[in-house]
Amino acid sequence: MNPRVTLADIAREVGLSTSTVSRVLNGSILISDENSALIHRAAERLGYRKRPIRRHMSRAILNVLLFLPRRNETYSHLFYDVSDLIAGIRNGFGETRVNIITRLQDDQILLEHKKSGDIGGCIFAFCEPSEGILGQLEAAGIEIILINRVLPGVSSVMSDAETGMRVLAERIRASRGEGTRVAYLGYTPVRFVSGLRRDALASACGALGLELRHGDVHTVDDIVDIDSALIGRILSAGCGALCCFNDVLALYTFQIMQLMDVRIPRDLSLTGFDDSPVRRLSPRRIDTVRLSAYDLGFEAAACLRRTVLDGPGEIVRTALVGDYVAGDTI
Repeated sequence: MNPRVTLADIAREVGLSTSTVSRVLNGSILISDENSALIHRAAERLGYRKRPIRRHMSRAILNVLLFLPRRNETYSHLFYDVSDLIAGIRNGFGETRVNIITRLQDDQILLEHKKSGDIGGCIFAFCEPSEGILGQLEAAGIEIILINRVLPGVSSVMSDAETGMRVLAERIRASRGEGTRVAYLGYTPVRFVSGLRRDALASACGALGLELRHGDVHTVDDIVDIDSALIGRILSAGCGALCCFNDVLALYTFQIMQLMDVRIPRDLSLTGFDDSPVRRLSPRRIDTVRLSAYDLGFEAAACLRRTVLDGPGEIVRTALVGDYVAGDTI
């Protein structure tokens, strides 16, 4: 077989996009059977093969690009512990020798160079690839997995929002009773994940006899948008609980409530999500659900290792269940 045959060669042969070819050869089920068969026949006819991973003795040496979000907010590092994430990734590769090369999400990348060698896979943690980078990686046939983000045709590892929000809703009902009106505070910069948690909370409320009205869903672009006016609207609407998108929003909300002399949880129950490092800064522990950066990194690396070394399979969608972390704000 000719190792110089690329995905772009196959794309030209069949008259389809390189990204479509990549998805088919990486096991995506989102492409029609007709186009999938066309691509597989062309790949076989041209002699295409995936780029080999360099091996030393019986163990692979795998170069992995780890993309991290570029954020301007000074508080963004409080969302998760990067060292936990990297430790999870390293351990997730098991005995496979791995070089982790970090990049910011919008950095330009060089897929092959003397120092790093061939890139065997990419992990995007808490961020998404731009269209340009995604196309570059797909054209090179490099495996991709996302952490806490979702894109069509790309594998991902997420937190289990359904289970997490249900646990918090159950605690709210046990504390305040059925019929309690619940508000949700979302976060625009992470719109997709914020929407998942909102929908999961709405589903849990419906199943448990709590009430989440459309007008009780609030979204902020920045934590400084959380002010006394917003909290006043939530209280005046008769809400007995406020579920925040994450612990950072919950802690900032807690501080605003203290300035307003709102008594938590007597006047209003408050929850976060993720069990972020920022939660330790509060003298009152906020009830939350743990989203372990270590576990996310471990599962993403284990999935990527299987895909790179054993060959592509179906697109993976893994949801990790987080433990309830008790506080004293419900």
